[in-house]
Amino acid sequence: MIMNQPIRIAIVGYGNLGRGVEAAVARCPDMSLSAIYSRRPAASIQTLFGNAPVYEMEALNGRANETDVFVLCGGSKEDLPRKGPQLAALGNTVDSFDTHARIAEYFSAMDEAARAAGHTSIISVGWDPGLFSIHRVLGEAFLPDGDTYTFWGKGVSQGHSDALRRVEGVADGVQYTVPIERAIEQVRSGAVSLSNDSPTLIVLTPNHAALLDVLSSRYSNGVAAAQPDNDAGSLGFYVLTIPHQP
Repeated sequence: MIMNQPIRIAIVGYGNLGRGVEAAVARCPDMSLSAIYSRRPAASIQTLFGNAPVYEMEALNGRANETDVFVLCGGSKEDLPRKGPQLAALGNTVDSFDTHARIAEYFSAMDEAARAAGHTSIISVGWDPGLFSIHRVLGEAFLPDGDTYTFWGKGVSQGHSDALRRVEGVADGVQYTVPIERAIEQVRSGAVSLSNDSPTLIVLTPNHAALLDVLSSRYSNGVAAAQPDNDAGSLGFYVLTIPHQP
């Protein structure tokens, strides 16, 4: 890379995250999009701006020298653990690996591959872990005696949606996280003090057992058994309890 030239970015994996990276790179004058790689047929992919070539994943090995940084946009469940070290051996990488219970394991694999090849790999720099983690550190540095509360959403959980789609019999699935406005207002007003040990609750489909197995592998504190949601009536939904994560 020449310092007065834009950083050449290649997107590896072109789903929702890949499209987001494409949009972000377009807003950065010190970066240029050199290529997009996907497991899908290249001819079937319509990019946001159409200004970068699209290749199938098999073409990546022969084109690694055309890119300064690979942004890995695969899933944390299987894609990144399998492909991350391979790509770290080919060039510099950035990813948003977010399976908290396996970050140390993933770090070791990426560190070994990157060091051996003389490359740099930055892992787990999405939202959480990532930017949100930095926000918490800065906030607690300036307000050491304050209390830190986490409210997620409104938005889509990429990890939990991926877990849903891996349940046998599920054709497609998306998990939306919606915070309880009443709880947010209580914390903001100082009316109550919520314990950091309060669990996260997720509403699940009736096939909760299979999803419970998938989600349990993501969290270091484990996942409690699902219980029927009495407010769901005859829909058969369940509430899954995930203990507070350190």
